[in-house]
Amino acid sequence: MQSVNGTDVSAQDVDSDPNGNTPGETAVTPGSPNDNNITDITKAGDQDDHDPAGVNIFDLALRKTVVTGGPYTYGQDIDFKITVFNQGNLTAKNISVVDYVPAGYQFIAGGVNAGWTYSAGNRQATRTIAGPLTPGQSIDVTIRLRLIANASSSDAYTNFAEIKSAQDSLGVSGNDFDSDPDDDPTNDDGGEPGGPTDDEVTKAPPVDEDDHDPAIISIFDLALLKKLVTPATGPYTYGQTHTF
Repeated sequence: MQSVNGTDVSAQDVDSDPNGNTPGETAVTPGSPNDNNITDITKAGDQDDHDPAGVNIFDLALRKTVVTGGPYTYGQDIDFKITVFNQGNLTAKNISVVDYVPAGYQFIAGGVNAGWTYSAGNRQATRTIAGPLTPGQSIDVTIRLRLIANASSSDAYTNFAEIKSAQDSLGVSGNDFDSDPDDDPTNDDGGEPGGPTDDEVTKAPPVDEDDHDPAIISIFDLALLKKLVTPATGPYTYGQTHTF
């Protein structure tokens, strides 16, 4: 700032240091006790020439990865790591995570899975992360699934997880900024394993729900079946030609 005759008088402010940006000033956050304080009369801590403003953003994201390395065998227990990120500026708590257990795995109760509740009817395992999860923080939880033989679909080894619900620090259900938490495995965009949005935690084109993510293991499994085609039944004689 300058006086009326153009002289720099910035250092003369009686109760603040213009352009200081001190730790005490940057510690003030929107809505905190010193926010909007313009009556401070000291140069310590919050200064009255410095003030923040911001909007409240509730934004959680989830990433799922395979912990157990291959090659794999049927009957082996596979650990998956689920990481929840707080990308907003509001503290989150009571974060409910759901794991959609596919046909190629079996949920094993107890041990590592002690914090999970499994419903065999819809093959969903749920777990609540109490928190608090503050802005910029992340937290990991592990789910262990047993690998089983499967003949129905190659998708049987693609394991999705999703944030089902969460609350802010006041216990109010969080309205996530860029995703729709729920326990419906069919309504989330993106999430193709190995695709451009796999492990995506920033919802951007190509669109991906960043609270929902898959992890997949590679299973190489061939089988062979041989049978007699013609004639279907005997009796047979030497010299006959048969197709197998």
